[in-house]
Amino acid sequence: MIEKILLDNTDTFISLLDNIQEGVVLQNEDTSIIYVNQSACDIFGLTEAQLLGKSVTSHDWYFINENHEPLELSEYPANKLFTSGNNTIHMVVGVHSHGNTLRWVDVNGTISIIQNKKPIALMTLSDITEKKKAYEEVALFKKLMDIASTGITISDPNLEDNPLIYANKTFTTMTGYNNAEAVGKNCRYLQGEDTHQKEIQIIKEAIEAEQPSETLLRNYTKDGTLFHNLLNIAPYFEEDKLKYYIGIQHDVTRQVEQEKKLQEQAFYIQSILNAQKNMVLVSTGSIATYANQA
Repeated sequence: MIEKILLDNTDTFISLLDNIQEGVVLQNEDTSIIYVNQSACDIFGLTEAQLLGKSVTSHDWYFINENHEPLELSEYPANKLFTSGNNTIHMVVGVHSHGNTLRWVDVNGTISIIQNKKPIALMTLSDITEKKKAYEEVALFKKLMDIASTGITISDPNLEDNPLIYANKTFTTMTGYNNAEAVGKNCRYLQGEDTHQKEIQIIKEAIEAEQPSETLLRNYTKDGTLFHNLLNIAPYFEEDKLKYYIGIQHDVTRQVEQEKKLQEQAFYIQSILNAQKNMVLVSTGSIATYANQA
């Protein structure tokens, strides 16, 4: 019944196929092309005349995998389809043709048996070049962020409670929270029960004013270990609308502890000097820089 409808309305269906955005290719069992619509021609960068009758052995184009390696002929979508008999589902390949830029396509295919019992492959090609480029840029961004020596987070103030939507590898290493634990909630979980720091109010006011801030916080890792976090927060705008907050975390625990030791040493030395009965005066030229109690 369906085949009769198709045969009786061939011109109508071909007209429809010629006007859809997806590329459509019909191939015989020897992979020779018996139909190709305009979108498929655009993907291959070739005319209908250059494609009709050509098989996968044609040198007018060739396919590559996502590692940019040429596919073996046996791995070409139509060949795999006829060989296995299984539908081709979301196979991503790159299409190279003479005089045309590389296009990335998502290929789906199925085999249909027509009245003369000959199998025909119906291949649909979706151009995903721009989408793949965007994914690759995101992957590169993530890779670069993960090798950074500082913690980097992104939060979305347009969601309830301004949760983190991204945390790099250094942040998860620094805090002990894995990505699934770190993302999806407000970063205040690092405060633990130490919630009465004046710096917290500074951050809150800066966020409400959509302004950057820099604070030194006492934060706690997942296992409760204290670390000192020099936190820089900066708002990111798109078309004058607040889009994200970028957080940069520096673990300065070693520096803070060293400074504390130096202060303790200075206090200890000063106590000894103040206990002296003799006068101790330190000066630079005519300017006194230190005097003990005596």
